[in-house]
Amino acid sequence: MKKLSFITFMLISLELFSQSTIILKPNGLGGKDAFYYVEISDGYELLNTANSPILIANAWTFNSVFGIIRSAIDFNWSLIPENATVSNATLKLYANNGDGGSQEFHSTLSGSNESILERIISPWSENTISGINQPITTSTNSVNIPSTTSENDDIIINVTSLVNDILQNQNEGHGFLLKLLTEQNYRRLGFCSSDNSDPNKWPEISITFEAPGVTGKVYHDINYNCLNEENELGLANQMIEIQPGNFLVQTNDAGLWHIDLPPGSYTATLIELSNNWSSSCNLSTTFTVNSTNEAVYPSNFGLYSNVNCTQPNVSIYSNIIRRCFSEQEIYVSASNTFLATDTLFNAYTEVELDPLFTLDSASISFTSIGNSTFSFDLGSLAPSETKNFTLYVTLSCDAVLLETLCHEANLFPAESCVFDTIPATPTGEVTPCTLPWDQSSLSVEGWCANDSIYFSITNTGDFGEGDMECYSPVRIYVDGQLIILDSILLEGGETFTYVFFGTGQTWVLEADQHPLHPGNSHPNAHVELCGNASNWTPEIINNFPQDDADPVKDIFCTVTNGSYDPNDKRGFPTGITDNHFIQSNQDLEYIIRFQNTGTDTAFTVVVRDTLDIDLDITSVILGNISHDYSFRIYGQRILEWTFDNILLVDSTTNEPGSHGFIQFQVKQNKDLPEGTIINNEADIYFDFNEPVITNSTSHIINSAVYHNLLDIKEKENNLDQIFVYPNPVLKDLFISSKDNLSKNFEIKDITGKIILKGKLANSNQINLSQLNSGIYILTIFDKGNNKQFKIVKN
Repeated sequence: MKKLSFITFMLISLELFSQSTIILKPNGLGGKDAFYYVEISDGYELLNTANSPILIANAWTFNSVFGIIRSAIDFNWSLIPENATVSNATLKLYANNGDGGSQEFHSTLSGSNESILERIISPWSENTISGINQPITTSTNSVNIPSTTSENDDIIINVTSLVNDILQNQNEGHGFLLKLLTEQNYRRLGFCSSDNSDPNKWPEISITFEAPGVTGKVYHDINYNCLNEENELGLANQMIEIQPGNFLVQTNDAGLWHIDLPPGSYTATLIELSNNWSSSCNLSTTFTVNSTNEAVYPSNFGLYSNVNCTQPNVSIYSNIIRRCFSEQEIYVSASNTFLATDTLFNAYTEVELDPLFTLDSASISFTSIGNSTFSFDLGSLAPSETKNFTLYVTLSCDAVLLETLCHEANLFPAESCVFDTIPATPTGEVTPCTLPWDQSSLSVEGWCANDSIYFSITNTGDFGEGDMECYSPVRIYVDGQLIILDSILLEGGETFTYVFFGTGQTWVLEADQHPLHPGNSHPNAHVELCGNASNWTPEIINNFPQDDADPVKDIFCTVTNGSYDPNDKRGFPTGITDNHFIQSNQDLEYIIRFQNTGTDTAFTVVVRDTLDIDLDITSVILGNISHDYSFRIYGQRILEWTFDNILLVDSTTNEPGSHGFIQFQVKQNKDLPEGTIINNEADIYFDFNEPVITNSTSHIINSAVYHNLLDIKEKENNLDQIFVYPNPVLKDLFISSKDNLSKNFEIKDITGKIILKGKLANSNQINLSQLNSGIYILTIFDKGNNKQFKIVKN
């Protein structure tokens, strides 16, 4: 099924008729359709047709065996406001157009193919519906569809009573079942499904309704006349601010927004979220609410696109990962977000797994491209379209308990308009670069070999045209403490490598791009558990931000077999030290996890998260989410996910199936001052029970701790704070220390012969240009202590 989160929406003269009309088509966030076989053997009753381009109701012979086919159709009813009164609902089904070579056209070979629509009263999934897993229906207010007269007849039928039944009994409102009235041999109806290649042929339902409260719309004003015309679609996820009261409300997938307000006079203002959209209309309107039972329809807001630009976004996530277990799930969500004004053609995602993972299978086809990296073709992504897929992996038994393992997803293609051109803020560690971008682009790798830690920095720009013209700072942290501050200047194609003795601690290297480098790339790499494991402190890597600030790249690092609260919330990066220090303007990613630890299946789960006032609520982007859901932003900064008919089993019945999760990203308000505290928690409602309140996540803005060498903790042995680089070395060997470097040193070759000795005095470098290539041992002495380093001379 195509995962389309946009739906045609029309608003008919709201001020005149005080009613609105929407047209719904099946979509991946609630709408669905499929046909299934009944009363037949030979395995047909087990077949799944979720991706078929057709819907069928027939009675026919299959391999000389009589059988019956029925079809189920459902729509995203959550787009209609609560308490709405439906005055008219019309269903339209389009005759099979032969898509994919299908030949199941209408037939009255043995008699009338008159059919019937019934309301489905039990939850169903298009991926599991079958002859042995049929939905339950009721004949109340069922609708008869007359027999067709030709194989190309489209069907238009009034289903107002059925729709009202669905809206008034949502626990028993799961769409329509289509079947022949007389299921006798050689009669058939064939229609297009939502997987048909022509979206204009998908099933659709037109619903006219009136709802108490305030209802408005944001639409694509194609002809710039500020009138919402029939061919102008609604725009999803647009944000409306309502004053007084500081209320926020977001448009749904149909471009519709709705809010209940007490009597009074109000002003609604559209918050402009992207430079991709402009307007020739007034984006603020006033209205009056006289009664809470009144239906109020303010003026609509029209926007037009002023640039053709895609807005790709990718997210990757894995929940609990266990060693030696197979078929563990890694989730990927790829979208062309609602801010897009153009289709993302020939889209594909590359996923790189930690080498300790083996990819067993995936929910969609893939190609291995080497180095634990796999490519997944996605086809085209229209604006607001999302495609989700799952990788099933085995984690090696060689993984260490609490080891951090990272997955990376990259979405292609990425146009230049996707990346921002805002200059990076100078950190003060090197002379600020005021030159134009020099076409350089840095990449960083980190690895462990023979108990040595390696970090490489490569300028992937072209030689000559991509040579660096400004020094870029390099920061190296050990267990979250900045111990080396360096800088580099590389030609295009050049690589510089640092080598350090493996201490077993967690090492992180960061290198900054040119301040005018497109986008928000911040190259970094980490190495943990290299050397003496007794020095290792787990779960440090997520203290730092990953290099995934650009929307086309996402990295998620998980801890093997880590302990967890069944209902919790975490914010990434977690921040340095127990105070959770992060830098200003650092994007945050939140994960909300929930589990049904009760004694029975949960039918509905609602998660509410009131965002901290220091977070930019207009920047919220949803990532991977475990189950089908509806989402809204409303009230005073409230995010709400509703999982209707989630059927979340209890943990005693099926522990793996009792979990769910939510992933989303949000920006800080710009340039928050040092010391700002960002707190957040979520409320999780299981059916009608009292909410489960998660832990509160906390972050404190403290940019200095990321850049100030003086924040290094004192060590009992001062020699523990000496670091030597580069290694291998060609000429000058540098020694970095927080303390006085007036220490004696000597260098021996591998036979033990002293080649060079002296005192560092006030210098922090040793010239090794006269030494032959080979391996040497550097020893630094201090008050009876000494520390040795293996040096490779090139």
